[in-house]
Amino acid sequence: MPWYERSGPGKDVFVSTRVRLARNVCGYPFGDRLTDSAAKELIARVTALFPPKEGYTVTDMQKLTPDEAVALCEKHYISPEFAEKKEPHALITEETSGLSVMVCEEDHLRIQAMAAGFAPEECLQNALRAEEKLDGALELAFDEKLGYLTHCPTNLGTGLRVSVMMFLPALTMAGRMASLSAQLQKLGLVIRGVLGEGSGSAGYLYQISNQFTMGLSEEETVKKVSDIVRRLAENERTLRRSYDRVTRLRLADKAGRAEGTLRCSRLLSSNDFFGAWADLRLGICLGENDSISTDELDTMIFEVMPAAMTLQMTDRESGLPFDIQRDITRAREVARRMSAGKSKRGDSK
Repeated sequence: MPWYERSGPGKDVFVSTRVRLARNVCGYPFGDRLTDSAAKELIARVTALFPPKEGYTVTDMQKLTPDEAVALCEKHYISPEFAEKKEPHALITEETSGLSVMVCEEDHLRIQAMAAGFAPEECLQNALRAEEKLDGALELAFDEKLGYLTHCPTNLGTGLRVSVMMFLPALTMAGRMASLSAQLQKLGLVIRGVLGEGSGSAGYLYQISNQFTMGLSEEETVKKVSDIVRRLAENERTLRRSYDRVTRLRLADKAGRAEGTLRCSRLLSSNDFFGAWADLRLGICLGENDSISTDELDTMIFEVMPAAMTLQMTDRESGLPFDIQRDITRAREVARRMSAGKSKRGDSK
């Protein structure tokens, strides 16, 4: 089961958590100085440590189509830069723990652990276990003063990024996100959109992560980020609790209309999907709609993105424009998932 199909704590506000460690291996040049032959040698050494018999899957990224690579990015297994790379690079995944290791990204190793909901400590431990496996067989580049050596100086130190995806409709609608972003920046945190830097805040979704990796241990960084986002989550919940009867009725109406859009649309663009998804999710969180669970709804934002839908398209020779075919495919897939979720909830009652 993919990590994003699992349930997690705090789902009224927290959609997912990711911990990433940047590491490099001694004896190999950093960045663009790494030759193709050296990259292949490094990939072979790293992937040998994660055998299929232990539940790991190794993907040669050069064998994927562009859409297949972007689909992995949409599911947050890899970065956009990794999806676009032409030189030798590989991906290691283990779905049970939400682990992915990008080999030959900007750094030699990008170790990621992901989980649904709010689970920074769990993600950190999963990432550190993978790092321990690597550190036991390879010499990782480390300096006593600078910490782990990385291609980009901003990752020096622990090389740790803690990223929490949050659903913040109340704060957004209250016009508070700009000031919150400025405040968080002063605390060493940054806000990005659902797909990272420059991707916008579709569906009231924001990724909040630390900017700096020096001066704090991995555990201290996780605690700092956790404390701040918990306070942010409580601000969101407080605003939701303050809604009067008329506001709740209007939001419930929007959630009902959104449910109809997701169930009955013949064409569904990404923008229309995210708009309806956000309205329905808020209605569910407010207790005004129980047509589907937040877990089932959240799975869709990883499964019906553009590349994933392109891979599912079956009518490419129908004569319709490509974007129309993709929107038809998305509408069908979302409707199927909405019906499946309703049936599942009906069976459990």
